[in-house]
Amino acid sequence: MTTDLPPLAATLRALRAEVGITGVSAAKAAGISQAKLSNIERGKTPPTPEDADRLAQVYGVPAKVRAQLIEQSRQAKAQAWSAKVVLQRGGWLLQDRIGRQESSASSIRYFCPSGVIGLLQTPAYVRAMWDDEVPAEKVDKFVESRMRRQLILGSDKREIAAVHTEGALRWNLGGPKVMIEQLDRLLVELDRPHLRQGIIPWTSSVSSPALHQFTIYDDAAALVSTVPGTSLVTDPENVQQVTSEWDHLERYVLWGESARPHLERIRAEYAVL
Repeated sequence: MTTDLPPLAATLRALRAEVGITGVSAAKAAGISQAKLSNIERGKTPPTPEDADRLAQVYGVPAKVRAQLIEQSRQAKAQAWSAKVVLQRGGWLLQDRIGRQESSASSIRYFCPSGVIGLLQTPAYVRAMWDDEVPAEKVDKFVESRMRRQLILGSDKREIAAVHTEGALRWNLGGPKVMIEQLDRLLVELDRPHLRQGIIPWTSSVSSPALHQFTIYDDAAALVSTVPGTSLVTDPENVQQVTSEWDHLERYVLWGESARPHLERIRAEYAVL
């Protein structure tokens, strides 16, 4: 129902209904794909200011309303979640929002320089990460929401690439027992279809630092995580900056079976701690 939609998505959907044109016709007139318009109206993809402007013209809305829609899209294009607020609420709301973004994408690329990527975390690893941050009564719900996100790994509807730095896997979160279990999980996942898993070993000589964790969805949106919070970026220029960073880092990645000896080496070193 439209009442469950983000306000901007609900407004754009209602405006199209008022003028009585189909999504196919509206998308064609606005110069965007029908799939993108569908995602916009379902609240899965925030419209860019350009999208909002073109759709407003197609729907013939007054100049004042058109300006409001463009401004709302600007505010939505880099939607940010404060880390403090996310943790106070228990964290699962953000997990569910990220899960919806993942489910609507056909291609997802993850890069993490500081810890294990969420889709590949074990329950014990998640608990070790959040036990001190999320209120105790909310930890179980947070773990459940993260495990629920991982169901997409069993789907053949999308291609997933996941890259860790060796430093991320050497961040001894929760102690050796937790990390050994986590490394075992990563080793098993090397055999999963539609998932490319890679590592950048510490022995690789690189030309720039890896500053932030990020995820790229279909080259149309990017989730960037920093200490203050997490931002969903949809502005094409900003998304391109993130994809360029991926292209740069990918030069150093060892994929699939080439990554296995490094994962086994790290696991073995945890085993003697």
